[in-house]
Amino acid sequence: MNEGYLASLLMVLTMILLTTGWKEVFLRQVSPRVIGLFMVGWIALSPFSFPFAGSRISLVVPLLIAGAAGALFRMEGLLDRLQVILSGTLCAILVYLYTEMTRMAPAAVLLSPELDKGLLLSLTMPLLQREALRQLTALTIGLLFAHWLLSLPLLGTAKVLGGAGFQDRWWLVVCLTRLISEAAWGLAVAGKRLASLVWKERRE
Repeated sequence: MNEGYLASLLMVLTMILLTTGWKEVFLRQVSPRVIGLFMVGWIALSPFSFPFAGSRISLVVPLLIAGAAGALFRMEGLLDRLQVILSGTLCAILVYLYTEMTRMAPAAVLLSPELDKGLLLSLTMPLLQREALRQLTALTIGLLFAHWLLSLPLLGTAKVLGGAGFQDRWWLVVCLTRLISEAAWGLAVAGKRLASLVWKERRE
């Protein structure tokens, strides 16, 4: 699959789910207006880029930065913002360490480099943040930071920073994280109810 196709497919799938009643499950803290503006902004800006330090930067990057900054601004309290930023920083470190490790030991790749990173972050983030908006903000910070760290040696080349490959990664990680997070929460609630029923039966 060519770079960029996965992002497009996942975005269409997300739009279908959100418009068919799944918004309250996956993005309950985000208003429909914000979601709509983000989707329109992504579609309008993703094909374009601007020059920077001899390279080019996709307009998706400032869109994500603005989105993360807006989400941080909405959060109450400095401690909440700091927790989200630190969670994102941890994600960036994990991505960077995994990338460097697989460069030194290619045999460490389990499925594929991109899918491994996606699964690593999507399994880690629900342990750090529970709310959807905080997860998305931390993931965006982490993925942007990691992408910047890994792209530093490529400044001055023809590479587009935040290009189709990064967009595929962002959508993959976000969708996997929300899916795994809600599935884990559902299993936890079901397990709690089952344990409660078993306890009541034993007491009777």
